[in-house]
Amino acid sequence: MAITATGVGSGLDIDGLVTQLMAAERAPLDRRLLKRETNITSDISALGSLKSALADFKATLPAANSLSTYQQRNTSSTSTAVGVGATSRAALGAYSVSVEGLAKAQSVAVRDTFVSPASEVGTGTLTFTFGTTGYTPDASTPVNNQNDTYDSFVAKAGLASKTVTITNSDSSLSGVRDAINRANIGVSAAVINDGSGYRLVLSSESMGAENSFQVTVADSGDSNNTDGNGLSRLAFNSVVGTTNVYQTVAASDATFTVNGLPLTSDKNTVVDAIDGLTLSLNETTTANATLTVTDNEAGIKSAITAFVDGYNSFNTAINNLTGFDASTGTGGSLQGDFTARSIKSQLRATIGAAALGSSGTFTRLAEIGITTTNAGALEIDDTKLSAALESNFDDVTAVLTRFADKPIDSGLSNITFTDTVARGTYAVAITSLATSGRIEETVASAGFPKTIDGSTDGFVVTVDGTASGTVALTNQSYASLSAIATEMQTKINADATLRAAGKGVTVTVSGDDIEIRSNSVGSSSSVALANAGSDTTIAALGLTLATATAGTDLVGTIGGVAGVADGNVLTGAAASGAAGLSVDVSSTTGGNITVSDGVVDQLDALLAAFLATDSAIDSRVTNLQERAEGIVDERAALELRLDAIEARYRRKFNALDSLLSEISGSGAMVADQLANIPIPGQTKK
Repeated sequence: MAITATGVGSGLDIDGLVTQLMAAERAPLDRRLLKRETNITSDISALGSLKSALADFKATLPAANSLSTYQQRNTSSTSTAVGVGATSRAALGAYSVSVEGLAKAQSVAVRDTFVSPASEVGTGTLTFTFGTTGYTPDASTPVNNQNDTYDSFVAKAGLASKTVTITNSDSSLSGVRDAINRANIGVSAAVINDGSGYRLVLSSESMGAENSFQVTVADSGDSNNTDGNGLSRLAFNSVVGTTNVYQTVAASDATFTVNGLPLTSDKNTVVDAIDGLTLSLNETTTANATLTVTDNEAGIKSAITAFVDGYNSFNTAINNLTGFDASTGTGGSLQGDFTARSIKSQLRATIGAAALGSSGTFTRLAEIGITTTNAGALEIDDTKLSAALESNFDDVTAVLTRFADKPIDSGLSNITFTDTVARGTYAVAITSLATSGRIEETVASAGFPKTIDGSTDGFVVTVDGTASGTVALTNQSYASLSAIATEMQTKINADATLRAAGKGVTVTVSGDDIEIRSNSVGSSSSVALANAGSDTTIAALGLTLATATAGTDLVGTIGGVAGVADGNVLTGAAASGAAGLSVDVSSTTGGNITVSDGVVDQLDALLAAFLATDSAIDSRVTNLQERAEGIVDERAALELRLDAIEARYRRKFNALDSLLSEISGSGAMVADQLANIPIPGQTKK
């Protein structure tokens, strides 16, 4: 690039002049761009603050907008002896519970002691059979367990015996322990040092009177299964009695009462005594414990308070963004902004609106004690809210969240619905309820008494597709059909396989007619009987020609369309408007289910729309960002334009500089010429 010097000829400060002119040229243009850029940045920041305030408000809604908050049950107990938990199915109220005895697992100890855990015991097989043990401990003082007696053992129906093989590698005391534990048969073994030596202790892993065990031994060491040597030392059954092993803890069921009704359980955690409640029997009681089930009033109020506080924080934030401070004369960054005004207006309108689709006693927030102050904030009248919850709990729920209402005494309960179920009324019409599978037969009373012996005592019953083990009736003479029915129901429902599958039956007698009915309902409900092995039990009982009838599902419609039934649960058909709506049915009364949208649910949906990626706020921000990017392009174009202007100024000043330089040179020459012109009368020096 050539080196140039400006203003040399004329002495003009061309650089200074151009710099000042360009500064004057640039200043208004820069100010306009900067102002636009500042405004855009301010708007983006303000809209971001608005969106953040909306998101913070929305985050306070989940508890108040969750049906589980209102359906939750709170429980208390007046005694640590009985704990209680509840699901939403539990009825509100109080229950009086006493505990007479806790369920226990059987534990037995081998009498022989050993020098060390490595001491030799023996080899062979141990066979464990589970059932009910009749055992009488010594009653003298002091107790002498040598006088204990083994009275009886009744194997548990349907539960096969378990065998543990003891090889040479397992023949030590610790090896026997490890082999039993490794077999995972429901019995745990431990080696205990009682001060005089080491002995083996065996314990059932399941509580309950039916879950004790007997042990028979096939002693391969000395081929004597009942003596006090080798593996025989672990035998515990009616043949050897308590000679080698004695019982230290008797297996027992928990015995307790609920409101005076005696009950038993093979566990100390009872889930089937009271619908929706779980009882924890911790210790026996000297006085009845009172269990109280209440609604979740404290949790509901906490959820409402969180919602109100969230709205008030948002209200403060949006007032700051859109308001005007008269004392300082400054307005909020979104003062007059249409989007902010629209959002504020829509939220306030929803706050004051009614629950959509609800026609209960309460339909608006103000009616349950949530009102708006003159400043636009919300406040809670706790007295009014408590009264509303006390007088009409369901209507309060409907005011706040999505709710499904139903007629009283309609036989409809436990309504569930997904988010896809639209607000509206769905007619439920029930043609018939579900039925249970059953078998029926007439057994003439003239055939009694009936004697059941070893060839006619075993049968297998299949309930809802699950086959029991061998159900063995007690060998005795039965005086009546009712006596046999009682025995059959007891033994069938005691079967381990059926109990594990949650299956059971009810056996009833009406005159000469006996019925064995599944405790379940629906198309999967069924009962079938078969002889066990070579037994002829079915014929002996007179049930050879018993009629089997399969269970049926209920028949009904939801919203005028045939629903999908599972037992007595009816669900809206997949292609219908009621898809996702499900209800338990207990009568053919039917009625209308009304699904409504509470105020908090409406707010949640509105906020979700405001915060969506295609919302007005995001569209505004995107547009502003594009405008900000446009300013960058304008700055680049401005620089090119100013460069051109500066170049033009410099050309003109340089031309002026040249002209002035020429004029200055011509003036000097003329002055020299004039100085050399002779002047008459003047003597030249």
